[in-house]
Amino acid sequence: MDMFYDYIRLFVDGDHQLVSLGAAVVLFVLLSMLGAPFGGRYRIAEATPVFGWSVAVTVLTALNAIAGTSFVHVAIGLLVLSGLAAAWAWRDGLSPFPPGGWRVAVLLLPALIIASAMVPSQWDEFSHWVPTLRFLSEFHAFPNAETPVTGGFFPAYPYNWSLLGYLGGLIGLGYLDNLGGLLNLLLLGCFGMLAARLAVRGAGGDPETDRGWKWAGLAVVLATLVNPTFVEKIVLTAYADTSTAVATAFTLVFGWMLIEALGETKRQRGRSLAWQFALSAAVLVNIKQSNPALLGLIVIGLVALAWRDPRIEFRRFARHLPVMLGLPLIMFAIWRFHVMTELPPSAEAGFLPFSQWSLGDAHLVLWRMLTVAIQKTGHFGLGVAAVVIGVMAWRRCHTPLRRLAFLTAVLFVGFNGFLWVMYLTQFGQYDALRAASFWRYNMQIGLAVLAFAAFAGGVLWKERVAQHVNLRRVGWLPLALALIAPPVFAHKLRFDLEPPKPHFHAVGAALSETLPAGATVTLFDVHGSGESFHLTRYYMWKKPITLTGYLSAYQTVDAAIVRHRLDGVSHVLVHSANAPVRAALGLPLPRGTSYLIARGTDDTWSVVGSWPYSDDYAVPGD
Repeated sequence: MDMFYDYIRLFVDGDHQLVSLGAAVVLFVLLSMLGAPFGGRYRIAEATPVFGWSVAVTVLTALNAIAGTSFVHVAIGLLVLSGLAAAWAWRDGLSPFPPGGWRVAVLLLPALIIASAMVPSQWDEFSHWVPTLRFLSEFHAFPNAETPVTGGFFPAYPYNWSLLGYLGGLIGLGYLDNLGGLLNLLLLGCFGMLAARLAVRGAGGDPETDRGWKWAGLAVVLATLVNPTFVEKIVLTAYADTSTAVATAFTLVFGWMLIEALGETKRQRGRSLAWQFALSAAVLVNIKQSNPALLGLIVIGLVALAWRDPRIEFRRFARHLPVMLGLPLIMFAIWRFHVMTELPPSAEAGFLPFSQWSLGDAHLVLWRMLTVAIQKTGHFGLGVAAVVIGVMAWRRCHTPLRRLAFLTAVLFVGFNGFLWVMYLTQFGQYDALRAASFWRYNMQIGLAVLAFAAFAGGVLWKERVAQHVNLRRVGWLPLALALIAPPVFAHKLRFDLEPPKPHFHAVGAALSETLPAGATVTLFDVHGSGESFHLTRYYMWKKPITLTGYLSAYQTVDAAIVRHRLDGVSHVLVHSANAPVRAALGLPLPRGTSYLIARGTDDTWSVVGSWPYSDDYAVPGD
């Protein structure tokens, strides 16, 4: 019976779920209503919420950064505008919602329920993304000269992703810290429909028809189970990698469709696709600080392809560039203006001084990148396939597959080259030599590579498989997989329940209520990663308490360093200790418990609070 209740808890873990899930779904409905007329009659319907997202963040960014208008007032205006936009679309015979999209949402519902039960639990969530979202929810504005501290590492980091969570919080009438995973899943649903469109088109079918349950199952499976970059600890978090990947994929595919339309002399469709490219690119450039590089690589690929493709007069393509790049450049310029006039240089990530660049280790960094790539054969194998076909396209780009492969290859090779340069110039030597987060960064182009793979798979099916396999007999398989996967993988998806994360949450919540005002606290977790510090700091937001830092397994923890950390602090939070910590505090501190320790008037230390770890967690120790 206990096992049954533990399993049910993976799906149902509090009444907060209804608010978060409802807010996320309502937000996507409103974004679809807002985006429908802006996408136009020839819009790719799967991207309709992305178009609404683009309009919303463009208006929010412009009005707050330039005029200082409160996000709340802008959001009210956007709510009215979404209703008017939907009425406009319906008047013109356009549905605001992607055909068959509701089926995809139903198939995603079990995963959405799981995500709604989760709480933030990852390092970077607490070091940047969740505190940033909380700042927006409290101040209803970007950080500026008067309120420059957000609680996140880089207050000047772009906000298009965080603004999506902010709008969801307004719908839920409060700050919702678990919206990230829900929004990522819904964005993946949009991408899955795009990938299914490409697969059907590659197979010679009509992507606008037959959007039944089998099609919906294909869309969900393409976005999740067969997606090499679907990593639950990235997707079901507040990280911006998935939203970047979705925006990158849509932007690249719109560019490819524009090239195809120009080659077929479909001028009206070409103009529409240029505008759809602009809307998607405007989202892309302001999700992460490095994303303009992604847009630049896509544009480079398009320019090269338009110049090389004998079907296209290059001047006809060049006429579309002002439309394609106008809106994203305006968005980028507005944000840069705000950063330069309101925030200090330290508020965003920058390059190291030239003397600290790791140029001498360039070959070692490249080797480490190749080592990681070999271990992730799914994504990198597809990328290499795109490069091989893309090289052939440069010689003769006579098929849609070759042209899509060429664009994907430019993005794949260019972005990894960009990462190599960043490791040498922006990362410290330690992180550069281990190519820190190289796999995670590649997830940002993973969906663009998968879009190529979906189209290539459709072409392969048409040319090599269709005559041997009856589609009616196997078409149900993706649907079955989409239905079975969430209950089967529920334990894996609920990584937020992995010990000791719930323990750190409980201790952080307790401390926020019990620590006296004015307390100065340092944290010792000498056998941990240091994640507990960022989680604890998150719970101390707006409390009159000072956290001075922490010691973890990645630092030297000897007697001198421990004594230095204890200077001037009134309290110590100990999640794990070693001999120097026990000696400096004069306390035994047995393993298996977290301790809050206070300094007495005679400079001795005493335990004033303790929280035992759960029985199923083996606390590391010396």
